[in-house]
Amino acid sequence: MEDNGRRDYVLWTSVLSLGRTDRARPVNTEAEAEASASRWLRLVDDGRIDESWLAAAPFLRGAVSEEDWETAVRAVRVPLGRCLARNVEDFERVDSAPGAPRGPHVVTRFETRFEQGPVTRETVTATLGEDECWRVSSYFVG
Repeated sequence: MEDNGRRDYVLWTSVLSLGRTDRARPVNTEAEAEASASRWLRLVDDGRIDESWLAAAPFLRGAVSEEDWETAVRAVRVPLGRCLARNVEDFERVDSAPGAPRGPHVVTRFETRFEQGPVTRETVTATLGEDECWRVSSYFVG
């Protein structure tokens, strides 16, 4: 009977450890936040503005309606034309941002060349959510 008890204990702890594999991975890095911002920008580049709103952080979606988001982004991006090149200029991790929920946040600045106009800076803030996924919480062009 004692042998069965040990076997049950080993089985139980093994099952518990399997359920926690997502928590065993390293803390999300600035590189993951930048990659998330880049993927999100591709939605905007492809004209999938509605999808960019859906993929954004709850903070952004709570601050602006989907309709207002589409209107604002199209007003800024359509005159610039297609994105020809985009490079990370710099990024920084911050724990708080004015008017935003507690972080962490990663602010990434991109140097972007569009079809029209001079090289432009895009600033994208990604926020780490409760689900440990980085999502864009703000976007600024200029």
